[in-house]
Amino acid sequence: MNKEQIHQLFEQFSRFNILIIGDVMIDTYFWGKVDRISPEAPVPIIARTNIEHRLGGAGNVALNVQSLGATPYLCSVIGDDDKSNILTKLLRKRNLPSAGILQDKDRITTIKTRIISDNQHLLRIDEEITNNIPKEIQQKFIRKIQSLIEDKNINAIIFEDYDKGVITPEIIEETVKIAKRKNIPTLVDPKKRNFMDYHGVSLFKPNFKELVEGLKLDIEKSNFVTFNKALDYMGFSAGEEIVGKDIDYVFVGSCTNGRIEDLREVASFVKGRKKADNVTAWIVPGSKQVEQQANQEGITKILEDAGFKLRQPGCSACLAMNDDKIPTGMLAVATSNRNFEGRQGPGSRTMLASPLTAAAVAISGKIVYPRTLL
Repeated sequence: MNKEQIHQLFEQFSRFNILIIGDVMIDTYFWGKVDRISPEAPVPIIARTNIEHRLGGAGNVALNVQSLGATPYLCSVIGDDDKSNILTKLLRKRNLPSAGILQDKDRITTIKTRIISDNQHLLRIDEEITNNIPKEIQQKFIRKIQSLIEDKNINAIIFEDYDKGVITPEIIEETVKIAKRKNIPTLVDPKKRNFMDYHGVSLFKPNFKELVEGLKLDIEKSNFVTFNKALDYMGFSAGEEIVGKDIDYVFVGSCTNGRIEDLREVASFVKGRKKADNVTAWIVPGSKQVEQQANQEGITKILEDAGFKLRQPGCSACLAMNDDKIPTGMLAVATSNRNFEGRQGPGSRTMLASPLTAAAVAISGKIVYPRTLL
């Protein structure tokens, strides 16, 4: 990409409306001078010289989006308290719309106060409620999200999750449903609590700490032996581009990830198309009930017409416990709920993906971004 192309890319940002859903907070900086120790306890006494409030959490992401030239719409739940007045003033100061802010009288506005002296961070004080917002507020919040999506011609949705209770599994599910209907990409910056609830999103971007906590992995960041072993097993090299890589098998389903919603999504994408000749594509309903529902809705016929093979509901190619196995060395894209060596057959190599991505891979025969086939 040359300089002109980069410039054109940033020029396009001015046409984008981005919805940011998540935990907005106030970052307060309390500066002062320390020149003595308290006689009451061995702690410094700080004489305040300045105090500053800034937008934090999802609010900081909104500022970053704004700095790129796009129009951010911040959607969050705050308290009905004095701190909420500070937050709304900060929004006005930075020309950020407040239409997506919902107030809850039983909640406090999250504020993180950093106490600093002589460029040394002495202490941080957090004032927050981290319980999930109640069901009634969740429903109001979902309606507000839907209204913004309808009224503001949203081009992308960002979930900015700080585990403060604004984002819940129900809010994730309902928002993703709306986004899929309107073909709006969803991007996630996750935390631990909802890590496994972001089904069907377009991009999932944990950092290392969030990854190991969310997947309950016991890996040190400096443990390159584990990462190199995984790369060797998959036949990949560090930094290798996987988009465009040929795939042998596509697997949609299993006991926990064969939901009717997943099968509907795949069927909607592949309807009227044929799978690639180099791909073996399996569909595994999560239960007999899901299988029956797929038959009744005509989903099974659409998938079979596209070249997918319907397997028995429940566990299929799961720890190679039945005849469905990915052969040794074969590369598979699967919507299964977890992954490890030999997950779908001895020596098999599996990459996890969303149902939409799996459908796109089945049609193209290689790893692709689904949007390139829409």
